[in-house]
Amino acid sequence: MQLRPALTTLFDFRSNSMRTGSSRIVSALHSTGRSVVVFVSWLVVAALAISVSAARVKQLHRRAMRNASAAYMDRVLRYRRSHRVTPCPRIQFKDAA
Repeated sequence: MQLRPALTTLFDFRSNSMRTGSSRIVSALHSTGRSVVVFVSWLVVAALAISVSAARVKQLHRRAMRNASAAYMDRVLRYRRSHRVTPCPRIQFKDAA
């Protein structure tokens, strides 16, 4: 009766020793392909999130600029009204009939 030697490495297991070299490569490529797909999908999700947040930042910036320009025009008009040399033409005097 012939005794088998003890298992020494991972490649001594029956499931691994049955594989040929090409099937090991295919298996490695398959797992690598899966990780590439996962990486690309996360990359797409990240790009989408960045583009959405950039659009939101642009929208908020536009709104802030519009509010700032409106506030600036209010200040300018208030200053001009309070520093007028001639009275407002809409003022009606009592003796003007």
